[in-house]
Amino acid sequence: MIPGKSYLHGPTIPRRKSTYPKNVQKRNAGLPLGWSNTHISFSLGQFIKRLTNNEVVRGRPARITESEIVEIAEKVEPVLARDPVCINLNLDESLCIIGDLYGNFANLVRIFNKLGHPSKSRYLFLGNYINRQNRSVELIILLFAYKLKYPENIFMLRGNHECQYVSYYYGFLQECRSIYRQRVWRAIMRAFNWLPAAAIIEDVIFCVHSGLIKDIPYKTVRNKEKLRAYISLQIDRPVAIAANSTLAQLTWSEPVVDTKGWRDNPAGIGWLYGEDEIHEFCRMYNFQQIIRSNESAENGYEFIADGKLLTIFAIPDLSGSSRNSGAIVHLCKNIKDQTITGRIIIVSPFTQIRPGRPTLITISLRDSLGGELVQALPSNTGEDEVTAIDLESVVGERNLTKLSLDTSEMSCSSILEFGDMNMDETMTYVSNPFGETEPSAKHTGSRRTIGERRGNRLSV
Repeated sequence: MIPGKSYLHGPTIPRRKSTYPKNVQKRNAGLPLGWSNTHISFSLGQFIKRLTNNEVVRGRPARITESEIVEIAEKVEPVLARDPVCINLNLDESLCIIGDLYGNFANLVRIFNKLGHPSKSRYLFLGNYINRQNRSVELIILLFAYKLKYPENIFMLRGNHECQYVSYYYGFLQECRSIYRQRVWRAIMRAFNWLPAAAIIEDVIFCVHSGLIKDIPYKTVRNKEKLRAYISLQIDRPVAIAANSTLAQLTWSEPVVDTKGWRDNPAGIGWLYGEDEIHEFCRMYNFQQIIRSNESAENGYEFIADGKLLTIFAIPDLSGSSRNSGAIVHLCKNIKDQTITGRIIIVSPFTQIRPGRPTLITISLRDSLGGELVQALPSNTGEDEVTAIDLESVVGERNLTKLSLDTSEMSCSSILEFGDMNMDETMTYVSNPFGETEPSAKHTGSRRTIGERRGNRLSV
């Protein structure tokens, strides 16, 4: 909960006639859908190279100007507006789903180095890009720059931290003021008001930052198309989270295991929803899975509701004591038999003790079917004596930009499978030829849920 603020499941803050600058309203008014004046006065490619330079990743301040940041934030608005409020995504090309990042710029770049930058790979981000760490400006402006340059390869949903009030209490406003002027913060906040709220992948996976909608009228909103239309009708962008009840629920509501129905959220905004509501939502719209973020988990991910809901968290070692791993979902489809496979890639902090030399701290990625993918660049520990190492000296000749996932070992004709690195927890769903989906009652391993790990759960 934000100190000093009280919400009641929706807007309690008086909505002014317009909180959006008149010049921006005038600029966007009457523009055809899909049109965007995205011409940038400088090279986006060079800007991205400056941001992803190894020295910058290790901690050196990026050489980017206030005017560049503001221009990118303003130009990305119509590009974000071009994506529907509820995005429809296919798996003609593979897709990585990434949860909360919280300003961890260095780890984001290292993930790109391993799984491919948006020039070659597709990404869906679930929100919470800023706050908590001191490199939020670099992180969000890099994502905005990639969105401008490769709009069909990167998709961004809104999280509950993409909000003026939360950014004030959790550090983003202070970061902007300490390096630039408040003008940067305002420009980025305005861009946040255009972020989509949800995504549907291949008509079987519903992706959202955090929660479901309590007051959705199931009697009239009976299928996926009507669900998309309902969400789009309820969320009229640009909009602040506190000014829209539906958006507040999608970004703030949280699941609770072993309970039923809806409860008040202690945060004062949104709701807590039980496992029965998860099952009902999936049954009503024929979803095999809901993928969300907004909570830290010890292993980087948690299943609840018999695998119907998966929570992922991207950043390892959130508290600085190596208590949690991160997790990324990688989805791909076999074009020949339309097999959809999903794997959880574990992101772990890796510490190498080197006698007589500074300790090296890196991250490692491991495939859900076992084995380390590749080792990343060293992270910045804040110590001047940390020795940086060249990327090629770590991984040799191994390819960093492609993640090869062999689907030939999957014997089912059509499955959606998630498993951790030891395959001790797997959920499988089988689709019949008529498009209806039923759980295959296959669940191996221990049932490690959010509720059973309440002590390790961090609602963020």
